[in-house]
Amino acid sequence: MKLLDTSILVEIDRGHDPAKIKKLDAEGRHAISQVTVTEIYQGLEYQYKRGTEKYEESRNNIERLLSRFKIIKIDTPISIETARIRSQLKDNGNQVNDLHDTYIAATAKKNDLTLLTKNGKHFENVEDLKLEKWSDYHERTE
Repeated sequence: MKLLDTSILVEIDRGHDPAKIKKLDAEGRHAISQVTVTEIYQGLEYQYKRGTEKYEESRNNIERLLSRFKIIKIDTPISIETARIRSQLKDNGNQVNDLHDTYIAATAKKNDLTLLTKNGKHFENVEDLKLEKWSDYHERTE
């Protein structure tokens, strides 16, 4: 099981590169952070006016998409790990990541999961994070 970053869910939702999606599905069920749920619904809220047909259609599609994954809730250990990551980044002179990305990284670390992302630069300075970049994952599917 891997933890998929929001960027990967967007790829799945858009149907980009069916070979990668097929490989993910063949590996079994994967997980997402509760933060990814927030980010996906935020996109819906920004894109469509609530109550419209497009909004309802998109919301239904999101619910179907999310049902494919185990959703890992933010708990106290993940919150503490998030604080540690942000402190370590600052102490090491790295840019402190977006809070959402830090929660996603902490979720992967606390659940001993590899984080699969298109945005490797957002996570590469997080110590002891098992990280797999979407571009590398793609290379192994060919």
